[in-house]
Amino acid sequence: GGGACRARDPATNETTTLVEVRERGTHYTKPVLIPDSAMTVQGVAALILERFERDNHSPLYRGVQGGLRKDWSRGRLNLYRFYPHMSNQRDALYGAASLLSDERVRDLLRDSPPPEGCVRLEAIFV
Repeated sequence: GGGACRARDPATNETTTLVEVRERGTHYTKPVLIPDSAMTVQGVAALILERFERDNHSPLYRGVQGGLRKDWSRGRLNLYRFYPHMSNQRDALYGAASLLSDERVRDLLRDSPPPEGCVRLEAIFV
């Protein structure tokens, strides 16, 4: 499981993992490549932001709250949290599904890949 979602670069000996990420409440995922050296909370968050900003992603709440957020007028995204796809909100924010430590991120992305397909994450932008 997960073998097709990980590739090792023989020149650098670094392994990169393909992760599919979607904004909570949407159906479309974006591929994010995460090298082993970035498998930390901060590293994964930065790569998710980079990927969504590259596509000029507009968060769901931008349409609801419009110009209330100054950051949005500059086109910047703020990532509040990311967590395993299909986690319930309580677990994702406070419980077993929260990815608040580097160890939990590495365990999910590298050490415990799903039996089929790639790891899927959901992100909350604020």
